[in-house]
Amino acid sequence: MATAAIIDRVGGSEDIPAYSSRTNTASGGVEEAPLRHDRIREASKYHLEVLRMTPRDSVSNVFVGRLQHTKGRGDEAIDLLTIGAEADPCHLIELGQLLQAEGLLVRALDVYRRIIHSVQNSTEARIHLATVLHDAKAEAFEGEAPRILDQMTFKFSTT
Repeated sequence: MATAAIIDRVGGSEDIPAYSSRTNTASGGVEEAPLRHDRIREASKYHLEVLRMTPRDSVSNVFVGRLQHTKGRGDEAIDLLTIGAEADPCHLIELGQLLQAEGLLVRALDVYRRIIHSVQNSTEARIHLATVLHDAKAEAFEGEAPRILDQMTFKFSTT
């Protein structure tokens, strides 16, 4: 789907979901602290402007896609992160994670395998692939997760 059509569906930066975070007080208690949304709204506004001028900008597609995911708009988020990852493959891990979070495990597997094929030493992609294979619990994938983990090399620092 064209980025312009996605932007039309996405809307503006005014409907960013409300977030709050818990912070520890000096006395050991916990209090709710609202996060500053003005910066997120402003960033969203500029990213949407960038997408209107340069629809395939990877950073702006990923930023707006993440916002859409927080709004519960998984389809739009996937579309935007797909465009972002096509423009810059360094965003493929994020696309795989989003697909995994949305329960689209077969598509997530394809993305992680694509990363492993193109970046031979991608431990992160192998870990995500093994996790998806484990979570899928499908007979077709049985036994593949341990093989992927066996192929991984870990480097431990003794310092």
